[in-house]
Amino acid sequence: MLNNHVAHKISVVNLSLGDSGNYPNDDAFAADGVRDLIKKLSAKRVAVVIAAGNDFFRHNSKQGMGYPGICREAISVGAVYDANEGAFSYLSGAKAFSTGPGRLTPFTQRLHETSHAACRTDIFAPGAPITSSGITSDTAFSIQHGTSQASPVTAGVVLLLQEYYQRVAKTLAVRYPATFKAPFLPSVPLLVQCLREGGVAIKDGDDEDDNVVNTGLTYIRLDALLALRRMSRYFRRYLLLPFDEQQTTNPKTEMLVEHEVPELALQD
Repeated sequence: MLNNHVAHKISVVNLSLGDSGNYPNDDAFAADGVRDLIKKLSAKRVAVVIAAGNDFFRHNSKQGMGYPGICREAISVGAVYDANEGAFSYLSGAKAFSTGPGRLTPFTQRLHETSHAACRTDIFAPGAPITSSGITSDTAFSIQHGTSQASPVTAGVVLLLQEYYQRVAKTLAVRYPATFKAPFLPSVPLLVQCLREGGVAIKDGDDEDDNVVNTGLTYIRLDALLALRRMSRYFRRYLLLPFDEQQTTNPKTEMLVEHEVPELALQD
């Protein structure tokens, strides 16, 4: 992947996997080979989206995430319900007595930014129940629950953000060739910022109806449209501000600075 992502036009990697551990930070993986690859892909603006883990109940409702989702260079994803789907019991022992849109699933591992800002769970996305293709025939389908389902949902939104960025960046490259250049991909920190600042706040424990100990903390649920609108604000400064004012982002990460310009509606 590291050597061939350009040739195969790969800009997002989804990892729906984990080791069932529960880590409060990534200190134990400082010299880890997989983390090093994630770090190198991130530096090349290839986003690595990873499931947070499904063992919140097994770990006695203790904050943390599995490996490699805990790695700070990744985009870590927890799972929420997207609708009232009824009650569910899971093999881990986690139970949801009722469900509803935006409720954290009882199995999803989670790490709030107040526990570790760099290794927090970046975003929560629909992960239960998710209908996808099955393996028994060409027309089979499968219904699954897990952060492994929430992760590819997020990877898809990341692709939308990258496509939008690429389309506008190619146009702006004529005026700002030093800022916008091939392969015209946003930095991973900018992607995370758009996902989070364009997300919807959800409080763990305000309406969850399950058998885990809720944290009472506020996390961020994915919203594709709002994330795209957040990305549009990044470009608005380049489209509207005078040339000598265009350096309003950190040149290494592209992170938006605090002073903002008015919202820009998405253009077709």
